[in-house]
Amino acid sequence: MMLYFLYPFIVGFILSYAWGRVKPLFAQGTAAARGMRFGALACLFFVLPGMFVTYSSFAVSFVMVLVWTASGIVSMLIAGAILAKTNP
Repeated sequence: MMLYFLYPFIVGFILSYAWGRVKPLFAQGTAAARGMRFGALACLFFVLPGMFVTYSSFAVSFVMVLVWTASGIVSMLIAGAILAKTNP
């Protein structure tokens, strides 16, 4: 159960590493806009596959999965913006 609480830190380290590798690809725009584009891309790799697996393998409602997906999208966009602001 304690491993559940490590998830945000693991995702944070992965996003930080990935941002360091791909930030030249997001060279145009303000730091917040660059970070949000990175967050949207990260959402495609983290949030959407996870929500697909959740919906297809657990007995949860579609509305709940939509709420979790929206929450994940918002958090990835914010994470991307923070990464871009703190590591331009």
